[in-house]
Amino acid sequence: MIFANEVFQPLQPGEALKGYIAAIRPDGKIDLSLHAPGRDKVDDLEGQILAELNARGGYWPIGDHSPAEEIRSELGVSKRTFKQATGALFRKQKITIEEKGLRLIEPI
Repeated sequence: MIFANEVFQPLQPGEALKGYIAAIRPDGKIDLSLHAPGRDKVDDLEGQILAELNARGGYWPIGDHSPAEEIRSELGVSKRTFKQATGALFRKQKITIEEKGLRLIEPI
């Protein structure tokens, strides 16, 4: 079973996607997620954010001020996951977090 709050993209019947087991319930049912569990999800998103920043010339007007719907439509993840990834990139000194967006410290 995939819960609606775990889906950040349109799905079609019969579509094949890579999924991850989120939990196995006592009744034997399996909860699925379309995103890698734990840290892997954030690591994947970090790479995606860096690639997007590089493609946009080192600046992207998205950040903590952005609505969750905008983050979901741009990146396909929750705002919480986005904040985890941007925080990790900031700690690694790969980006700066500005009032109106993200800036790449060293273009790739």
